[in-house]
Amino acid sequence: MKWLTLIILLLPLAQCVANAHDDIEQIAYKKIKMAIQRNNSNDITLSEYDDVLNYISKGKSQWINSYPELIKPPFLGVASFQEGLNISMAYALAENPAEVLKFVDINNVDYICGAPFIEPTQQELNSYFIKARAALMATSAQAIWKYRCLMTLDREMKTKSALAGE
Repeated sequence: MKWLTLIILLLPLAQCVANAHDDIEQIAYKKIKMAIQRNNSNDITLSEYDDVLNYISKGKSQWINSYPELIKPPFLGVASFQEGLNISMAYALAENPAEVLKFVDINNVDYICGAPFIEPTQQELNSYFIKARAALMATSAQAIWKYRCLMTLDREMKTKSALAGE
């Protein structure tokens, strides 16, 4: 009986924690949109930039759809953020390929579709390649870039496997 009472009392707390995380994400989204409107990113912290990269990596559509604005001023001066954008889009490719493919073009296909990760293990690469390839094959979106992305991914998989001696 005590456990049931404890669970009943803690259940609203769990919901508050979940809502707080959503609120943090929405605040970050509003700050990014405000920075775009004002062409000034001074109010965005390095921690918030890291959060944005994390949201993109998870395949969240509203963040992926912000990609074209995030690769332009006022965000160009944040080198670590710019370096992380294509890496995050590569992770998002495995989570939400239809959204990511909307923004793949000749200038970024080798980065987004080429597993641009920093010092991954061979096991991490293999896992990523399998997941990303399956996600790309399952989507019907953006036929031209889908196949170009698959070719790039396959080429990278062969290159990185050869370097690892597999």
